[in-house]
Amino acid sequence: MTTESTTTTAFSTEPSTTTEETTAEETTTEEMTTEPTTEPEPVYHYSHIIVFLDVQRAVFYHTPEGGKPIAEVALRVSTGAGELRTPTTPADKPFILSGYWARVLLFTKSRPIVWVRYATHVSGDIFFHSQPYDHFVDEDGKDVPLDKSLFNLAGYNVLGQRTISHGCIRLAMRDAIFLANNIHKGMPVYIFDSSKDYIIPQAESLPPAESYTMGRWDPTDMDPANPYRQREANN
Repeated sequence: MTTESTTTTAFSTEPSTTTEETTAEETTTEEMTTEPTTEPEPVYHYSHIIVFLDVQRAVFYHTPEGGKPIAEVALRVSTGAGELRTPTTPADKPFILSGYWARVLLFTKSRPIVWVRYATHVSGDIFFHSQPYDHFVDEDGKDVPLDKSLFNLAGYNVLGQRTISHGCIRLAMRDAIFLANNIHKGMPVYIFDSSKDYIIPQAESLPPAESYTMGRWDPTDMDPANPYRQREANN
């Protein structure tokens, strides 16, 4: 279950409890009861995520009933650098996702202040999210809406290669959307220093960013206004 917020309407898919009653015409007085029926808990394909700091990958696992976890999808990420290193978790105490995510989020604690997209909350101030976008205020001091053509090009070019963030886990737009669409409330997220003894699937490559001809758009952004999409349409 995910709970979307900020620029979109919040929603919830918590299991609901219904009450089923019979009438006197259908049964005897002694049989008249009110039995609560609870819908079954939803079954999610992906059971958990592990972020491996040494190889800069976030890996989705599927755990078959009665079986062992299978690594199915790997995403290229960039985690916290230096003193702002992304926190790790013990093997028996992962972060538990609340299910909260937002299409657009303003990080006011960061310096400089930045916009991010498809931000999925992990714990505290730690999120999975897109590359940051420049933030501006108008002459009245009000936030100027996000400009999708002003994302962090340098950060995109090192995804899956090295650390660069202030603690959060950055992804390309394509992968940030995939992650937001495939997490659920209560999903464990482990963050480990080492990928030793783990089998990690091949991560899908990222299209190169062409700063001189395409500006500062994320090449994986599917917005029709994206010059990369317009070039594809023309071809």
